[in-house]
Amino acid sequence: MDELDDIIAKHRRYLDNRPGGRRADLRNRDLSGLDRPFLILRRALLTGANLAKANLPGADLSGSDLFCANLERANLTKANLEGSDLRGCRLRGAELRGANLADIDLRPGSLGGGGGEGKADLTDANLEGSVLRRAKMLYAVLKGAVLKQADMRGVALQHADLQGANLSLANLAGAKLDQSNLTAATLEHANLDQVSLQGAKLNSAVLIGARVDQRALRLAVGAAESLARSADLQHKLREHAMWVESFGARGKRLSLEGADLRGISLSGAKLSGVRMTKCELSKANFAGAELTLAVLTGSTLREANLTDCDLRGAILRDADLRDAILVRANIGSIMVRDSDGAPTGQLRHADLHGAQMQGANLKGAQFEERFD
Repeated sequence: MDELDDIIAKHRRYLDNRPGGRRADLRNRDLSGLDRPFLILRRALLTGANLAKANLPGADLSGSDLFCANLERANLTKANLEGSDLRGCRLRGAELRGANLADIDLRPGSLGGGGGEGKADLTDANLEGSVLRRAKMLYAVLKGAVLKQADMRGVALQHADLQGANLSLANLAGAKLDQSNLTAATLEHANLDQVSLQGAKLNSAVLIGARVDQRALRLAVGAAESLARSADLQHKLREHAMWVESFGARGKRLSLEGADLRGISLSGAKLSGVRMTKCELSKANFAGAELTLAVLTGSTLREANLTDCDLRGAILRDADLRDAILVRANIGSIMVRDSDGAPTGQLRHADLHGAQMQGANLKGAQFEERFD
């Protein structure tokens, strides 16, 4: 690391216009696993560098040349990459919460004289709360990425792959999404004012509470169906809340099978007794929700947030809870009540038979379940 320390020190002098300064040239260097929080390397040359699994929270890499760099699973929380060249960059699984990515270039790019250009890959990356204003992200792969509350005003995402991405509460005003793939993406309460969506795929997208430009939606594929589906789901959720509060006297129990609701936000919702079998609920947010006596048999809840969730008496047979967050969740038993709200004397235990829970965070979770 002595050589790297020397390069960094000379780069600081270069940035400060002091004698002995030299621009950092780390092209094609193997810096995987580098642990340097708050590193200052703005305007550095990092073309083709390997920064996989690097720990760089708060780092300043603004204006740097990161063309075709490898940043897979790197921690860039609250880092500054404004104006950087990230063409062809690999950012699969990277942590970019609160990062400044304004004016970055994430278009395709490749090293060498080979054929096609490599697409920037941000599959499963976490960009929650990040700033992506005016970013060039044409053809970028963002499948399963988290973009909740991201500032994406004026972003160029033509031909981008956003399948299953979570864009809840994101500000996409003026964004260009022509020919992009937003199949099964979550756009709850997102701002889609003045977006362009010509040829974009919105099949099975969740648009609950989204601010939408109706003229733009008419040019997208599957938008009408997704809007109707979202409105129908909102209605069903209201009916179910009435059903819960009235012990079944009013409203109607929510029953869904095989629905694709990945990334949906139902935090704090009253969902006791809900039936959601074989549903796709990966990365859904159920934090603080009431799911007592819920039937979630065979549903996929990978990476779902079930923090402080009440799951007493819930049926989770054969559910996929891998990497789910179940911090302080109550997964015990509950007394069944009749239509008048009186106890029946019947105790219902949570059922987790056949559930997959590898990698789940169970810190502080309460269990009374008996496993086979």
